[in-house]
Amino acid sequence: MITALNLYMENPPSDTLPPTTAVRAVTLKNKFSNTAEAMHKTPQEMAAMQERLNADRESVYGMARIYGGWERYPGGAAFVRAARNLQKLAAYRLDVTHWGAEDPRWNEFRDLVRSENSLWSEAGLGIAQYAADWKGKHKLYEAEISTVRQQVDSIPEQQKDLYRARREWGREIIKRTKMALPLGAANQIRDVMKSGGVSLESVHKMKKYRNGLDLEGATLTQLAGRAVIAEHFGAGNCGEQSDWAMTEAYKLLPKSNLAVLYDHLHQYLVIGPINSPESAYVDPWPGRASVAEQTNYGLQFEPGTTVMLSVIANGADLRAAARGLVGNLPDRLRERPSITYEESEAMARKSNQDVFHIASTREDYNSDSDSENQHEGGSTLSVVAFSAKVEVSSASSNTSARSLPTVASCSAAQTSRPASAGRRR
Repeated sequence: MITALNLYMENPPSDTLPPTTAVRAVTLKNKFSNTAEAMHKTPQEMAAMQERLNADRESVYGMARIYGGWERYPGGAAFVRAARNLQKLAAYRLDVTHWGAEDPRWNEFRDLVRSENSLWSEAGLGIAQYAADWKGKHKLYEAEISTVRQQVDSIPEQQKDLYRARREWGREIIKRTKMALPLGAANQIRDVMKSGGVSLESVHKMKKYRNGLDLEGATLTQLAGRAVIAEHFGAGNCGEQSDWAMTEAYKLLPKSNLAVLYDHLHQYLVIGPINSPESAYVDPWPGRASVAEQTNYGLQFEPGTTVMLSVIANGADLRAAARGLVGNLPDRLRERPSITYEESEAMARKSNQDVFHIASTREDYNSDSDSENQHEGGSTLSVVAFSAKVEVSSASSNTSARSLPTVASCSAAQTSRPASAGRRR
């Protein structure tokens, strides 16, 4: 019997039947490294890195504000121009989630984000030229310019280092989410197939037991309660999966900025300040879930993003605290043998459930891509993948006579928010 958890095991055996869910869950759990040893940076170190980065950026912006006279010199003018654009980008990042879809600033924001690296380079070259102009002329002024130059040169690397540290934690949180919800989603066609339809039935069944913990609720208590219910049933769509990931991040990463965002029918977790290059976009829902930077995340730069919850974690176990708020729950549904694409689609239609084959979080692959980004079939996360109806072809698996989809698939086109929050991706 092939079930959803096989997708997240390394080299599952092809010539023997997999062990039971309970044994496989323990096996996968044992693959996790000890958290303290596996992560290169502790939460406290990442908090200190963020504080230094914030201070250095503000120092650079401040110098551009104070020393407008630098613009009389070519190098100074280049630095001030770049720093002011970077400061504008920083302000936009704080404000962008409040903009309407027709806000004229959207195009400028997208352009500034895409040119951020070149802006830091321009600022660095400008301040270097300005420092050369003042060398040996005024010791105190020269020292001040030298400090700013060091900050400008270090900030892009600081951003990368902090993103990479958060990416490692994000990968760990995705692994734990997959283990906690091994059946997968009701709206990922591959999960429905692999679980024999149990993922779909479980997600629909758990809705009866939320008792006010609906997906539109955005308090920590509501979010943790939904995570507890999803863990009990072993399944969840993007809402439940990001809820569980959020509670795990809250426990593992004290002092970290955490946010749950809702964007174009999809919910996900951000570790770090929203819309910042040093932040990690953590999305457990795709088939080959991975961590992305803002510029590579599939729903980047899109109007309509809602910040459901934004907090600074304190290390508390939210799920443990919420268990008493959840009533008696029925036993988890038993697994069944895998089913074909056609059978899965028929189940989805009967349940009025849109199903997709979203395999990857990222839009493209670069030097910082996660190794698991390379995927078989499916589409990358995007508004198009959610809204366009795509034809499906099938191929036989070497380990099963069942059919698996090999291209992006969805059973119904959707271009607007669902009438029921339960249909959330």
